Amino acid sequence: GVKNGEYPTLAANFCMGLYPQGAFPQLCVTAIAVPGEHIGSDENGGIRFLANENISGTIGEMLEKTLQFIIRNTDTRVRFNPDGRRIDETEYPMIAVREVILNALMHRDYSVHSEGVPIRVELYQNRLEVSNVGAMYGAVQMDEIGRSYTMTRNPRIAHMLEVLAIAENRHSGIATIRNQMNMRGFAEPVFESKRGRFIVSLFNNRDKLNQNTEATNDSILAFCEVARTREEIAKFYGVSKTYAIGTLLKPYIESGEIMLTVPEIPRSRNQKYITKT
Repeated sequence: GVKNGEYPTLAANFCMGLYPQGAFPQLCVTAIAVPGEHIGSDENGGIRFLANENISGTIGEMLEKTLQFIIRNTDTRVRFNPDGRRIDETEYPMIAVREVILNALMHRDYSVHSEGVPIRVELYQNRLEVSNVGAMYGAVQMDEIGRSYTMTRNPRIAHMLEVLAIAENRHSGIATIRNQMNMRGFAEPVFESKRGRFIVSLFNNRDKLNQNTEATNDSILAFCEVARTREEIAKFYGVSKTYAIGTLLKPYIESGEIMLTVPEIPRSRNQKYITKT
């Protein structure tokens, strides 16, 4: 799949070429950051974009440049573990973001009918939206996405990206996106296939997380002065049970400030968490 006669294939161009957009100028990524929750909102003094960039290069280069654009234009929160170690927490789980961008680049429609349409990456105050031309491919329905085997629209590109160690090509991307968002206590990612485009939306829960971070740092030890179940902790902070135990409580458990009521069976259904007195 590298050559077609004397010429490199489109797959080879976009995986290994020097500048693929020399031949296909619109097969790129357009990335914008919007100050509100909708484009054209009047609530921000007429400011249309906070950032606006056209991203080109091979698939690997566009992937890395797009990730850097997102990092530059989103927040990074700083918190400290009880032992004083600093933790930088990005606004979105970047493993999930990488999978979203890579999937868009790898599975978009590269046919002549859509070569004039770039991938769109749009950062809003409350969400990240990634849209690529090419609706659902094959017989899989939307409610099966990420939970069953899917056909690959661009098998040559997928294979080359695997050889280049950019993608693993094992159909695990959607599951990874869901797991990463769940681990951070975020809302489920939204997948849509409409009007010939595939759209992924990741919601940042910014207001809730800012509120939760302050509450967690100040009051989690006080909240657990009475033994609490993981369900009670997750409900109190408005996050998933996985995030509550794996992120919020873990530093305090490791430091000995919070103890397990059933320490011999950490995953016991009767497990509770209580502040050491």
